[in-house]
Amino acid sequence: MTDCITEKELTLLKSSMNAARKSLLDKPEGCLRICQKKNSCQYYYRSSPHMSKGTYLRKDQISLVIALAQKRYDQKFLVAACDLEKLIQKSQGYNGIDKHTFYQILGGVYQNLSPARQKLVTPYILPDKQFLEAWLNLEYEGKPSYKEKAEIKTVNGEYVRSKSEKIIADMLYSLHIPYKYEYPLKTKTWGIVYPDFTLLDLWTRTLVILEHFGRLEDPSYSLSAIKKIETYDKEGYHLGDNFLFTMESENHIINIKYLEDQINRRFPHAADFVFS
Repeated sequence: MTDCITEKELTLLKSSMNAARKSLLDKPEGCLRICQKKNSCQYYYRSSPHMSKGTYLRKDQISLVIALAQKRYDQKFLVAACDLEKLIQKSQGYNGIDKHTFYQILGGVYQNLSPARQKLVTPYILPDKQFLEAWLNLEYEGKPSYKEKAEIKTVNGEYVRSKSEKIIADMLYSLHIPYKYEYPLKTKTWGIVYPDFTLLDLWTRTLVILEHFGRLEDPSYSLSAIKKIETYDKEGYHLGDNFLFTMESENHIINIKYLEDQINRRFPHAADFVFS
């Protein structure tokens, strides 16, 4: 597993900077002052940052309020992004900057805004907490129904297809590992597949798949499992990095300790993302 940024992050940096610059092209002159009044906010337009108060903006002028708030965010984002770009150039490529630092710097621009301004702004990079919430709230269609229906309820409230999958789900939940059950994955080899669990490593904002091979006493099932592992590797999902698995057969029950060790090795920073 590598924490260093990749071409993905560089592309994201450039596209976000381009989006911020484009957004600034049609923004109005002046800036916004927000005054908190109990459970509501009052907005004031200032033609100059040096104005002490500004002109009150009515409710029907909310589009101007949003534009001014977005403008200030865009400006702050570009400053942070340009500084990060220079830092990457000084480090001579990817190896000098890790993914966590990358997302903390860019996500921090939005995080450092007041709650009132956050409600008005569309961020390019979310802070960790909001990124996690957005990922968990993604709607998706799971694996099409087949003979083994998902009828076993986990601690987290979803339904899985076996007792072993419940053990896995409950362990992930107890270790604060965000996950989705049978989340669709697009592959070049198989098209859409449905790994048993898709885990989110919030430290690096990468996805990790976890498969449970539960009928290894069946020769045809075992052969299919081997082929699946080999194909995952060709697809860029490598054992111990972004691909984990558990095994089980009639004579070998799932090894919970082995699973916990895998999770702790792969997600050493999970405890850092326990949000209130």
